[in-house]
Amino acid sequence: MTGICRNRLKGENIGSNYHIFLNSVEGIYWIIRNAGLTPDNTRVVCSQSSGKQNTAKLHGFPISRTADPAKRINLYTSTAFEGCDIYDERGRTFIVSEPYKAHTMPDISTSFLQIAGRVRNSIYGWEVIHLYGATGNQRTVSPDEFERATWEAVEKTEHDLEHINALSEDFRASIIRNLPYINEPYVIEDNGKLIVDRNMAKYEIVNYKVVNGVYSSQITVEDEMKKNGIGIANNDSYTAPKNIQAMTQTRTNFEDIYRRYSEIRHEKLIMFTTDWEIELSEAIYPFIGDAYTKLGDEKVKSLKYRVGAIQDALTAMSRVDTDLKIVEMADRRFPKQTPIPVKKIKEELQKIYDTVGVNRRAKATDMGQWYDTVTSPKRIDGKNVSCMTIIRSRFVRSDF
Repeated sequence: MTGICRNRLKGENIGSNYHIFLNSVEGIYWIIRNAGLTPDNTRVVCSQSSGKQNTAKLHGFPISRTADPAKRINLYTSTAFEGCDIYDERGRTFIVSEPYKAHTMPDISTSFLQIAGRVRNSIYGWEVIHLYGATGNQRTVSPDEFERATWEAVEKTEHDLEHINALSEDFRASIIRNLPYINEPYVIEDNGKLIVDRNMAKYEIVNYKVVNGVYSSQITVEDEMKKNGIGIANNDSYTAPKNIQAMTQTRTNFEDIYRRYSEIRHEKLIMFTTDWEIELSEAIYPFIGDAYTKLGDEKVKSLKYRVGAIQDALTAMSRVDTDLKIVEMADRRFPKQTPIPVKKIKEELQKIYDTVGVNRRAKATDMGQWYDTVTSPKRIDGKNVSCMTIIRSRFVRSDF
């Protein structure tokens, strides 16, 4: 998208104004920064209620309203996805979905169609350019099974919390204060009592269906569009440049990216030729900045540039409770909704315990403290292997 905006400012598609819908303030700033956009040629429409926070994320770039005059580049978050009218006869609509950010993936049956009709009087009508990357997620737990498991977890947690909430105020406060693990924001404290936020559960279900259903491949995206009456015409002119493609491939070597990132940070170059490398490195590996500042080059090198080991080192030095560290490391190691051999779970969980300083022998059943799981045999290499499937994170640790 950055290259598309840059080309527009250079004179491509003269007469057209770009209306770009991307539900990420950080993503919008990344485009602004790396395309060299200014308030003279660009307007940003995002939540006014989070004004100060969003202004900070945009590094002071002014926030506009949908009623303000259109500019060559117009960027919108979800605040403009529905319920507002945009008028621009030369307006061309773009929808941007990032495969690693679920909140940027609009549901094609609802939000996508609403966005497509935002620019009311455009000569391009309902033509929409959709830039997306498939997630590649192929889960063994279907979206329907995940929804069922989530509501079962909600009901069980609500039942368990009734016992805590029925205690006297002082005793209840003491119990809540000493709970080893609460999965915020799904469980929140309200007037001294714990409640499950059902809206967050609904949000997670919708995200799961979108990420693991609709956006799992190009085929499923196109099928969903056809099902909703959307015609499809592929256009390679909006494909990312080769240097950007190369850097965003999953096979990109972290060591190479880190060495280049460190080199730029050491030299403190503030130039357009290097800015995009810093920004893109941080987009691909969000932890790379912390690795550079908190661990340093020598520590990163001693960890042999292994992504998992670096992330674990950062987690271990963070100031969060031990249970949260365990869950954070486990989330990185164990894919959800996918059968994992019990033996592997024990081995990896033991490494986590050793890293965070928990002095006990790991058992696969320990996972039940933080996750809803099912165990069943699976045929692997001609043998029946006991496997565990992690359905979802628990709302509260099971042994409170």
